[in-house]
Amino acid sequence: MKTILLYIYNFITNRLFLLSLVVLGLFYVLVARLFELQISQGDELAEAFDLKVVREVESEGQRGNIYDRFGIPLATNIMAYDLYLNDSYYVEDKNSMILSLINIVERNGDTIINDFPIVYEGGSFQFDATDLVVKRFKMGSFNLSSTKYLTDEQLAYTAEEMFYYLRDDLFEIDNAVYSIEDTLKLLNIRFAQYERRYSKYQPELIADNISEETLAEIEEKRSDYPGVTVEESPYRVYNDGTYFAHIIGYTRDINADQLDTMEALGYDSEDQVGYVGIEKELELYLRGYDGEQKIEVNNLGKTMVVLEETPPIMGNDVYLTIDHDLQIETYHILEQQMAQILVDKLYMYYPVSDDDRYVLLKDVFDSVFRYQLIDADLLSQDVSEACDRIYDRMTTLKTNLVNSVSEEITDNTIDYDFDNNYAVYYYLFEQMEEDGYLTSTFYRSDYYDLFVDKEITLTQLMQALYEEALLTFPLYEGEVIYAYLPELDEDGNRALTADFGIDPTLYWHIKNLIFDDYLQRAELDDFMYLYCNDHELFSYKDLTQMIIELGLVSASEEVITNLANGRLKPIDFIKEKIINVELTPQQLALDPSSGSVVITDVDSGEVLAMVSYPTYDNNQLVNEFDGNYYFELLTDVTNPLVSRATKSKTVPGSTFKMLTGLAALEEGVIEPRTDVLTTGYFNKIFPPAKCWIYTSSHGSHGYINVSEALEESCNFFFYEMGYRLGTTISGGYDPLQGIEILNEYITKMGLDRTTGLEVEELSSSLPELDPVRAAIGQEKNGYTPVQLARYMNVLANDGIMQELNLVDKVMTKSGDLVVDFTPEVLETNNFEEENLEAIKAGMLAVTEGPSGTARHYFADLDISIAGKTGTAEIKTYDTKSIDPVRSVVKRPNHAIFTGFAPYDDPEISVVSVIQFGYSSKYAALNAKEVIRNYFDLERQRTTLDLAPVLD
Repeated sequence: MKTILLYIYNFITNRLFLLSLVVLGLFYVLVARLFELQISQGDELAEAFDLKVVREVESEGQRGNIYDRFGIPLATNIMAYDLYLNDSYYVEDKNSMILSLINIVERNGDTIINDFPIVYEGGSFQFDATDLVVKRFKMGSFNLSSTKYLTDEQLAYTAEEMFYYLRDDLFEIDNAVYSIEDTLKLLNIRFAQYERRYSKYQPELIADNISEETLAEIEEKRSDYPGVTVEESPYRVYNDGTYFAHIIGYTRDINADQLDTMEALGYDSEDQVGYVGIEKELELYLRGYDGEQKIEVNNLGKTMVVLEETPPIMGNDVYLTIDHDLQIETYHILEQQMAQILVDKLYMYYPVSDDDRYVLLKDVFDSVFRYQLIDADLLSQDVSEACDRIYDRMTTLKTNLVNSVSEEITDNTIDYDFDNNYAVYYYLFEQMEEDGYLTSTFYRSDYYDLFVDKEITLTQLMQALYEEALLTFPLYEGEVIYAYLPELDEDGNRALTADFGIDPTLYWHIKNLIFDDYLQRAELDDFMYLYCNDHELFSYKDLTQMIIELGLVSASEEVITNLANGRLKPIDFIKEKIINVELTPQQLALDPSSGSVVITDVDSGEVLAMVSYPTYDNNQLVNEFDGNYYFELLTDVTNPLVSRATKSKTVPGSTFKMLTGLAALEEGVIEPRTDVLTTGYFNKIFPPAKCWIYTSSHGSHGYINVSEALEESCNFFFYEMGYRLGTTISGGYDPLQGIEILNEYITKMGLDRTTGLEVEELSSSLPELDPVRAAIGQEKNGYTPVQLARYMNVLANDGIMQELNLVDKVMTKSGDLVVDFTPEVLETNNFEEENLEAIKAGMLAVTEGPSGTARHYFADLDISIAGKTGTAEIKTYDTKSIDPVRSVVKRPNHAIFTGFAPYDDPEISVVSVIQFGYSSKYAALNAKEVIRNYFDLERQRTTLDLAPVLD
């Protein structure tokens, strides 16, 4: 027994036993803890693991909506899905995951945001960005803090060298696995993430406004894309945007200048702000305020729970005075009227007996080629026999001209076939001027005239222009060539002859520039199409077939057959396409292609419609700004970004005569029934002024009073009024006195200032020196259509002048009124009632009187109109010809109509302005259809319940 106890004692006192107890104890603790963690608390701890990442996320406050006067939405927000990629998550094969994500997006028709400045086209790499952007790209690629630290070697890196550097050295993308195209897709995202490498927790936006198909596919495979999140974002949408673009405007990312002034109001660099129009002017009412969420996300980036939340504040809603339906229909009426003018003025050849400006059929096809309404490159691809003939004719002529001019340049001889070859010369001059080698003034030089007169060669011309600094080549490092120029004679002139010496170095450079560059450019083909069309070297039947085959216009098989066999003339086909606005005035950019209509409520000053033509699609400039589209708008010769209603001034012409007549009546120089003998030829001033009737037939209007003078639009009568306003008490003539009185009444009519609209306006131009010509709306008179609209309102309201308004009210989302934009009465003019009645009677006689200038246009309208036609005489010239030096054509006058209706109880005023619209006839016809449409709409609305719309 003692032996057993001794054994036990020795065993338990052994160090190994004690160590074993310790090990067993620790093992028990470990097993127990594992049991607790995995069995007892497994689910709870797994959830805790998922919830360990906390992020703060901003929730964007939606911008307020914009509605028309009846509650029809014009600018709203939709919730879109944006795709983000967070680079802070570890991924075993990042390139494979990113490319898979890109493929999902593109497969479903969505687009990856691509700011990468390298493209691969035609088998070569190119930079697709400005020099400054490329420098910054290189700065980021080489991890530099400023572009000034770039070495000469780095600056010299080509697009191809940068591609290989990024692929092989920086990102190590396996070229055996990924094609060049796929590598560029990867670099686009990898480089964007690289630039944010010091703030990886901030996700990178890689695709915006993705489709539900893309969203569903990504959500289905969420575990395959760690770090990928989809967030909702409000997107601005402009309903019927093209009709309201000049009123509504659009939003854009805030720029540095805006941020400087708006940062104190809580804006930051990520915000979008109104850029033009109502979006800009009511920015502080429309803006929303961002909220914030503190959320917990799992290891896949998926939101699990919202811990804290500050809700966003929605922007206020803006209600305009604009009538949605009236605006759209007025736009179409104006466009249709301009199309009708083009059809009326379209001829095969200029009418021999008429000096007025006409549009020729070749002008239509000039626009087709000049503004690239078709893809001219397709003409060489056997589209049709007609296209083949056009292409062959152009290339044959081009080859002949180029060979002839090349021979002249090579031999340095005078081209005696200059008249035929001038097309290529002009093309060369145009390219040199565009590239900055030639100044625009060289056409006016004596050397150019000598070249045209075949006294010197082209290279001699270049030598002379270089010496005169009209031609600049960066070839001589500042040296100027005098050695080969003749001595100056005693009058300071140089005698130029056919043996005029040429600097061999300059000659070599000019020759290489022409042969190796200009004569190889695609622009030469474009120019030759214009040249052939200008000289009518193409068949009009072929040209008509061409625009059908290339999809610019449509035609039935019957129409195509009739064109082919001559039963339908090309000019008649083109007229049909213009009148149906399949070829729009904006596309053709002929005269007319711009205009405006303003309709206001005369009682309230509210603007019911404010149309500007041409227009643009503001949806392409909001959210993701389309730079290419914006560049197209900037280079469009019709200037669609300009609001003609508020930013285009015109001489008012005869529409100014009511103001002159009222001034004469109020100042007592005549009475309403005073007859004035008008002879047609006003010679009290020099140079004398003539009435239109004297110019056309040497006639006169005889004895007439102010109402009759308005009815017949007698210039002589109002010349006399301007002269009498400038007549002093002593009987002398002081033109400044006349100008001062006219400007006083310009102020009374509100024409001296902007109208108070909630969008940007141009200020008016007032007469300065000549009250006689100013009295008929000429001289320096210049007003916008909205200013003329308020002028009509003052007459319709018996002298009461109000501001104009586009905005009715601003309301919160809950329906509380924030601000009421009721127009203010600015001035009450106490005009004599009989004086006003005399002016209004004259305006009524314009549309209804036996001698009214617009009586024929309004004869079929069952509403009495007080109106006045006007023709703005201008000195503008069209230099769109293939040779602007030799062919300069006077453009048509502007057409204007102003008025109000109904005459007895005025409800609306209408101003119609068609720039380069030939005759006031067309502005009057346009106004008639606008007025007819307005009252038809009003009659329709009396039978409708608009309450549901307003709700």
